[in-house]
Amino acid sequence: MWANGMLDITNMHLLAVADVRNECERSEDLAWFGHDPHAPLPPDDGLSTVEVNELDINLPEELIQTLYLEVDPTRESQTFGVDIYHEAMGIIENFNL
Repeated sequence: MWANGMLDITNMHLLAVADVRNECERSEDLAWFGHDPHAPLPPDDGLSTVEVNELDINLPEELIQTLYLEVDPTRESQTFGVDIYHEAMGIIENFNL
């Protein structure tokens, strides 16, 4: 978690992070921080994968087009996409089905 916080660009304004970044001659050096290509792989306990079944949701084409035009699922999110999900659900709930 420490390495992730130090490397996260949203934390670059913090003094402690800036000190570590400034000590590095190149910022690319931090990209591989903590990575050991010779380390053993973690055991697969079955908790690291998720399978999601296909859903058959019949939505009107007009609603699908509205979602495509108004919701960008790839935009930045400070809440891990929860805000994007709520935006999409708001559009669906307010759509006259």
